[in-house]
Amino acid sequence: MNRTMTRTLVFQLAVLLIAGCSVDTGEPVGSASRTVGKTIPLKQRAERPVAPIVDIDEIDRDASSETGNVLKTSVVDPEVSTEHAPDVFDDADHARLGREAWTRGEIERAASELRLAIDRGQADAYDIYLLGLSLWKSGELEAAEQLLTEASWKMQSFVRAPVNLARVRLERGDSAGARAALDEALSIDPEFGPAYNVLGRVLLSVGDADAAAAAFQRAAELSPDDPWPLNNLGYMLLIEQRGEEAVAPLEQAVARNEQLAVAWHNLALAREQAGDLVSAVMAAQRAAELSDQIASYAATEERIAALVPPELLTSPESAPEAALAVRERGETDADIAMADPPASDTDAIVPAETP
Repeated sequence: MNRTMTRTLVFQLAVLLIAGCSVDTGEPVGSASRTVGKTIPLKQRAERPVAPIVDIDEIDRDASSETGNVLKTSVVDPEVSTEHAPDVFDDADHARLGREAWTRGEIERAASELRLAIDRGQADAYDIYLLGLSLWKSGELEAAEQLLTEASWKMQSFVRAPVNLARVRLERGDSAGARAALDEALSIDPEFGPAYNVLGRVLLSVGDADAAAAAFQRAAELSPDDPWPLNNLGYMLLIEQRGEEAVAPLEQAVARNEQLAVAWHNLALAREQAGDLVSAVMAAQRAAELSDQIASYAATEERIAALVPPELLTSPESAPEAALAVRERGETDADIAMADPPASDTDAIVPAETP
């Protein structure tokens, strides 16, 4: 019983590190402009695998713009909306300005303009949706949940609204509410890969590792170009101390996106757990090259490289046997580094939800 409770707590903490670093926006038919997701950097922790959940999809204009039931409550918190007193001389198109700001990644400006658009009756359901995303990325989770709930009701065929609602609820610690939103999303589109990716996070948060793995694998199948489900599967195996099993999905993740630094870093840790130290150094070096501003990546490279005799770094053909010998002597601290449950991060969504 105690072991089961401990395992569940580890998963609940781990899911706080699977962070949503960018927003899967999507745009329904009839919207005035196209928007794209904006990546938000995670704060990284040295010697710990990091696996932000990110679903970077191209904007989909095939979603229906049909509206459904509308919540009777205001679409924004009254305390928020009253920050902007309507200006009778203001004829600016704040909805357009808000969408443009979102496209440029100016989250605060987007939120400000979209609030004004709602106050002045200029906003449509998609603007409400975008404001919900903006407030989510600004840390105003309660208001974001209200807005995304409103958007989900108004755009009942727009699958991304309930998926992002699930991300917000998961960040608020509401696993049951997140699961309900995902059930709604999958009723709209049973083969929407990002929904299964978030479902994996939800299942991980309640300690169901086997079901989480199946969800991540399903997401990877449905979104064959998306590296994140594979990265998240590898991350989950890492926190279970199953480094050898984590290597394959993480190698597939970097094959899908060779620029994904976080996957390279997780791959380095997986290879280290598996005893392949030379290959681990190579993966850590790649992660550090791609994200030279993240100190933990360089620290991982330096730490693992110190465990490998210098001649092996220039003669990798003899690396596997030598690396295993190093591991048998107890000179690698990968297991120690992974022993403690990852701590939650202020930038983490669950996450990994990364937008």
